[in-house]
Amino acid sequence: MTGHLFVYGTLLSGLHHPMHDLMVQHARFVAPGYINGRLYEIDNYPGLVLSNNPRMIVRGEIYAVADAARLFEYLDQYEGCSTHSARPYEYQRDMVTIHDSHGDTLLAWCYLYKRCIKQAKLIPVGDYLAFRNKGLRRIVNG
Repeated sequence: MTGHLFVYGTLLSGLHHPMHDLMVQHARFVAPGYINGRLYEIDNYPGLVLSNNPRMIVRGEIYAVADAARLFEYLDQYEGCSTHSARPYEYQRDMVTIHDSHGDTLLAWCYLYKRCIKQAKLIPVGDYLAFRNKGLRRIVNG
């Protein structure tokens, strides 16, 4: 199991989360990317639900995976979808089609949100880092 990983939330480099630091020990940044989907604020983290609408995009980062077995052991636990996680899983790791910053498509692993989104808030810009930074500015300025 090798290939690419697409991240869009707490694993983004700009958020400086400790799991990102662990992730880059087993994967290397390739390029910004996007996927057709909708991004929701679940609690203090996002959830991605795929969409067929080409105008609905979620921005993120593409990583080349070097040590898939080790990386996904850690990330599956973090995302709550390892064999030791309670069911039903909140996320599921799936192979999806993503687009790089040039618009080229490739397949990548991605953690998709699997629970009900009725009460979740849509993040309309599809960019979790921008969403978080906007919220941080609001707190600092007001």
